[in-house]
Amino acid sequence: FSDKMKDFWVKSAYQTFKVIDNPNLYDRDKLKSLIIKIKPYSQDVKNGLFIVCKALYNIGVTVVFQDYLSTTQVRGGTFIINGKPCIVLTDFNKSYPTLWFTLLHELHHVLFDFDLIETNSFHLTGEADLFLIEEKANSFARDFFMSEEKFNYIKSQINNPYLVSKFANVNEVHVSIIYSFFTWYQKEKYNKKYYGAFVKFYPDYKNSLTKLNPLSWNDESIKSVGERIKKILEIN
Repeated sequence: FSDKMKDFWVKSAYQTFKVIDNPNLYDRDKLKSLIIKIKPYSQDVKNGLFIVCKALYNIGVTVVFQDYLSTTQVRGGTFIINGKPCIVLTDFNKSYPTLWFTLLHELHHVLFDFDLIETNSFHLTGEADLFLIEEKANSFARDFFMSEEKFNYIKSQINNPYLVSKFANVNEVHVSIIYSFFTWYQKEKYNKKYYGAFVKFYPDYKNSLTKLNPLSWNDESIKSVGERIKKILEIN
C-alpha cells in the first residue's frame, strides 16, 4: 500500500511539473547567487516563501507544495524534468521551520546531485539514503540557517525568549528555526523530546502557503492544478 501511495505521489508531481513547463532556463550560477539571499525571507511568514519560490521559478527552478500522503514518509523531493530542477515540499511535520529546512535541503540536491538525480529521474527525501547524500544535504541546510558556532552559543540561552528573539533578528532567521534546531539537537544527542516546549514560538505553517495555492489530492485534475500554479509563479 505504501509503495502504491508513493508511486501515485511521484506520478502526480511529475505530471504537474510537465503541465507547468517552466519556460525559464535553469542557470546554476544564478541559483548560487540567489540562495545566499534567501535566509531573511524566513522572517516573513505570510509572503517570504512565496517570494522565494517566484524568484526560483524565474531562474528555472520550479517549487510546488503538495499535501503529505500518509504512509509515504516523504518530506520533499527533487525531480529533473527536461533538464530543469523541480522541487516538491510537503507538510510532513506540519511545521513552519521544516518547510524552510526542506527547501534548502532540496536546493542542495539541485546544486550538487543534479547528474545523479537526472539519471534516476527523481530523488525523494525521507527514503533510505542509498547514496549517502542526505547527510550532506541536511548539514548544508542547518549550516545555511545557523553555523555550529552560533548554535552552540544560543542553545545555552534557549530558555530566555528575549535573547533568542534578539539573536534570531541579528542572524536574519525566524525564531522558530532556532527552537526547531534545538529540539532536533536534544533528540539526536540525548534522545530528549522537546517537541511541545516551544510550540508557542512556531507560526501556523499554512499561512506561508496561502499564496502558493498548494496542491491538494482533492483537486479536480492535474492539468487545471498545474495551469493554476504556473499562473501564480509567473513573474509579472
